Amino acid sequence: MIDIHTHILFSVDDGSKDLAMSLDMINLELENKVSSIILTPHFSYEGTFEKREKLIKDHFLILKNKIEELNIPISLTLGAEIMYTDSLYQRMKEGKEIISLPNSHLLVEFPLFHYHQRVIDKIYPLTLFNYKIILAHPERYEYLTIEDLKEIKSFGVKFQINSTSLNKSFSKSIYQRAKTLLKEGLVDFIASDCHENKIKKPNLLEVSKYLKKYKITNNLSDE
Repeated sequence: MIDIHTHILFSVDDGSKDLAMSLDMINLELENKVSSIILTPHFSYEGTFEKREKLIKDHFLILKNKIEELNIPISLTLGAEIMYTDSLYQRMKEGKEIISLPNSHLLVEFPLFHYHQRVIDKIYPLTLFNYKIILAHPERYEYLTIEDLKEIKSFGVKFQINSTSLNKSFSKSIYQRAKTLLKEGLVDFIASDCHENKIKKPNLLEVSKYLKKYKITNNLSDE
């Protein structure tokens, strides 16, 4: 399996706290039959982001080198979970480099609560460039109705839901929304969105039945 949304990269956001935790999370991914991980630390193109971008790339090299040193049989790729801002759109418009997932997939998130603008008005323009937009965890934006999400989907936006959203113990309402999105055929990817090694940990094996039932491969193919 491929886990396309993770916060395994250490000391760069609210995910892994250090290299040791990152290695532990990677071992948990292996236990969950994951063979390829995309590291997607939170990122924004607001303000002076260059220092943070360098930190992320430096820590990625440290982790990748450690994996190779320890002969851990897993593939690591660097991406990012990018918070939508007007600066992101402007950067895309100017043709500047964006931290993306394989084959020009762009993982984009919005604020989880009380977003006072129409998401469709913000996300649609992003689809006009040479990127395939993936909306991170749409089931968690409870200010968006299912009809809102269908409208967003109609513009070619792909949806990634979290494996933890399919666990009723986290939130029954989010669980119901995730199940509805699956039943409506709106889900393209299920990822762990793991942040640590205890509670929000890698757990794709727990939801493998959904991957099989809805024929979700998490493959970022060059379509």
